Amino acid sequence: MARRFTGNDPDGITLIQNLEFWENQEGTIVRNTGPAVQFLSVSGTIFVVKGTITSAQDNGFEADSFSHDLTIAIRESGVVRGADNGIFLDGSLHVVNNFGIVRGLGDAGIAMLDGINNIIRNEGEITAENVGVDMDGDNAFVRNNGRIDSNGIGIRMESDGGSIINTDTIVADGRAIDFRAGSDDTSLINVGRIITRDGDSAVNGHGGDDNIDIRGVISGDVRLGDGEDVFIYSGGGFVRGRVDGGFDDDRL
Repeated sequence: MARRFTGNDPDGITLIQNLEFWENQEGTIVRNTGPAVQFLSVSGTIFVVKGTITSAQDNGFEADSFSHDLTIAIRESGVVRGADNGIFLDGSLHVVNNFGIVRGLGDAGIAMLDGINNIIRNEGEITAENVGVDMDGDNAFVRNNGRIDSNGIGIRMESDGGSIINTDTIVADGRAIDFRAGSDDTSLINVGRIITRDGDSAVNGHGGDDNIDIRGVISGDVRLGDGEDVFIYSGGGFVRGRVDGGFDDDRL
């Protein structure tokens, strides 16, 4: 079933049906003091944002751990804003495609936690108070062709087999990329710019095996941590800072 909003909704939306298509059209606003749009045990639903989704006290979008295989597509005219997180999704197999603006005023721009095979593609702008993109779960994937800007951490990922591709800009007051403890076999390909504003490490690894391919610019230190890491310069990339491979046998 397709549902399109041509007016405003001041009380938010709760979705409980599977395999639906929702769209708020350009110029319309869905707002709530709680989550503006909430998925409860929903799978296979697509939500297209051409207008504004906003919560004054909570998350813009929110999905529980029983939801899976959701797609949120924010078009160029779309804005998603949350007083806590812009988008907060539990569950697996979710996809967020952002061509507009996503803002997390209290915590994360986009958070996908406690699931596997979740995907974020950013062609627009993601801003956050704490973490621009927060991913927790195996085989997480982030492709940034836009801008991620955070007052804390740019991208935080705890994932076996997680990967990040950056072709534009990731900038943060703290760590721009932070692979958390518990991650292994992670990869980063940077063709754009990765920047820390306050002198922290721009890229931070942990005990697993990290694979880093630098074809663009990293402004700040790279600390790979333990594990058998691989760090490659290719295509004219460079680092404005130190590269620390940590313990174990690395290839730099």
